[in-house]
Amino acid sequence: MLRNVLLAVCLVLVAIGGGAWLAGSTALVPLFAWGSLVLVALLFERWRYRPETSVEARADEQGWQATGERFIDPDSGRLLQVYFHAKTGERRYQDVASGATDSDRP
Repeated sequence: MLRNVLLAVCLVLVAIGGGAWLAGSTALVPLFAWGSLVLVALLFERWRYRPETSVEARADEQGWQATGERFIDPDSGRLLQVYFHAKTGERRYQDVASGATDSDRP
């Protein structure tokens, strides 16, 4: 939601600054520059930090081992199983009842 608002604001700044620049006024060029800079940063962030694709996720599933640790998540009240990836050292938390992973947890 916030990302969409920032994209809209940047597009408005680029349009106003670019229109003023094309009309011959240089007073609003900073609007164009800042709007363009933030717009490029927002688009780069979406491209660079995208979620794993399904092929990468399936390839990464190999090597996960159950640690035997289980605990009840204080936020959701779900029983979670802890898995460990020996190659990367990453830990993953999976809901025991549904099998859904909770990889956003620390």
